[in-house]
Amino acid sequence: MMEEVTTWVVAADGRQARVFEERMHGGPLHPLPQYSIDAESQDRPDAHAHRATVRDRAGFGGGDKPLTQIQERRFLTRVAQVLDAAAEAGRFERLVLLAPARALGVLRAELDPKTARRIEVDAPRDKSSLAEEVLRDALQAARIAH
Repeated sequence: MMEEVTTWVVAADGRQARVFEERMHGGPLHPLPQYSIDAESQDRPDAHAHRATVRDRAGFGGGDKPLTQIQERRFLTRVAQVLDAAAEAGRFERLVLLAPARALGVLRAELDPKTARRIEVDAPRDKSSLAEEVLRDALQAARIAH
């Protein structure tokens, strides 16, 4: 019989993180949009600036500019905090992290040791595609590799 253990699969990069729940090992992934995080609004230095500031008119606010490493770290630290709180609340027993190598390193470093012990697989991914079928394939490949 298949083991029924709740695993959270987190697909992240420095810009966004999507969280899925796998209720049975090898089972379907269920999106958890309430735990998904987007860096766009909160991790820009002027995120809380009023829209009519000189900085905004001068082109320093919003847009699709790439995030700096500091902004990425701030975002990934926030992702780790969300995961720590969910682990503390007993939302999952196992954790799978799929992220580019740099993001994976930050997540590992920022997770509370109690949460980090729940990591079943952490695998670097170059692509940030978050489509469920792509994640399922990446998860299976990562489990085979570990």
